[in-house]
Amino acid sequence: MPEISKCIQAWVDANITSRAHEEDKVQMVQEADDLKTHALAEGFTLEQLRGACNGDILAFLMDRQNSNKNKGRPAKDD
Repeated sequence: MPEISKCIQAWVDANITSRAHEEDKVQMVQEADDLKTHALAEGFTLEQLRGACNGDILAFLMDRQNSNKNKGRPAKDD
């Protein structure tokens, strides 16, 4: 699981950077699809990805997005 966790974290760091509280599920559904595509291209299975995301990729990404609002990282929308 550590390898897929590193893959997910790298993708999140590169793509989920807005500090805004995300409630737009349409945008996050697209982000989840993008992460699925990335993970599959890196050789992981969808089952591995879901497992690393506690079973719900969309909820995992929304949680990561919403936790970014408290971090001092640059935002895409600044």
